[in-house]
Amino acid sequence: MRIEDCQPVPEMPKNLIQTPTLVTTFQNTNFKELYEKARNGNNNFSLDVNLKGSSSLSNGLANYIFSQGGLKFRTATPSDSFEEIFSMIEGKFYTDLNAFDVWQESPERTKNKELWKQAHKLAEKKLGRSPVGTFRIQGFYVIPDENGDSSYKAIIQPAKNFRVIEDERLDLSSGTKFNEVEDGIINPHDNGKFTKYTLGNGIAGVSAYSDGDFVSVGGDLAGSSSNGRVMVYGAEGVVPKFSTEKYAAEIKKAYEEKVNSAKGIVGEAFSKLEKL
Repeated sequence: MRIEDCQPVPEMPKNLIQTPTLVTTFQNTNFKELYEKARNGNNNFSLDVNLKGSSSLSNGLANYIFSQGGLKFRTATPSDSFEEIFSMIEGKFYTDLNAFDVWQESPERTKNKELWKQAHKLAEKKLGRSPVGTFRIQGFYVIPDENGDSSYKAIIQPAKNFRVIEDERLDLSSGTKFNEVEDGIINPHDNGKFTKYTLGNGIAGVSAYSDGDFVSVGGDLAGSSSNGRVMVYGAEGVVPKFSTEKYAAEIKKAYEEKVNSAKGIVGEAFSKLEKL
C-alpha cells in the first residue's frame, strides 16, 4: 500500500467488533457476567476468568448468550470458512465448533448417551424422518438443565441456523487426509496435508486444531484446556459487513461538513466586523 492511499481515521468506535473473532475479545464486556449467570454453577460449562478454554458445551452456551437481547453474534460452525477459522488458530489454539457428529451406534461412553438421544430426536424432528447413517447437527444452543436426565445436566436446543447434514463422507475412516473442506465436510486427498480423526460411535463434538486437523473424537463433551478458544461470527442477516472504506468516507463527509460550517461562521463574523 502506498502512503498516499492511506486515510487518517479517528479512533474506531469501541462497539465495533470485526469478525470472525475469538470470544476473548469480549472479556471487557458483560459477556462473562451473562455467561456465569446462565452457567449457574454447572462446571461442565466452565471457561476461565479470561474466557480461555473451549468445549462443545461451552460453545453451545456461548451461542445461547449471543442469541439473547438482540445480540448480533453466533459461534462458528464447521460450514464457516475453513480458511478463516484456520488462519485464526494456526499454531496457537484449537477451537470447538458449534456442531456434533452423531452415529447410529450407541456411545461407548455412557455419560454421552442422553445427549446422543437428544441429537437423534432433534434430527428426526427437523427431517421428518429418522436420519440415515452418520449425521451432523449444527447451529444449536447447549443450556444447563439441573432437572434434566443428561449426565452433563444439559439440554440441546436448535438455533435459528440449525441444520442436519447427512453425508457419507462423515463416515470416512480416522486418519483420512484432506486439503479442502466443503460446507464443513472434508474432501479426501491421498496426499493431503491435514488429517481427519473420528470417534465412530455415539456423539462427538467437532473441533479444528492448530495444525489444521479436523477432529470429532472427544469422548468427554465438557473437556477443555487453556489453549482452547471459542470462535465468534456476526449473525447473518442481522448486521451488514463492516466496510473500512465506507466508514472512512462517512468520517470525511462529517469532517467536511464541520469545516464548511466553521468557514461559514468565520465568514459571517468577518462580514460583521467589516461593517463596524
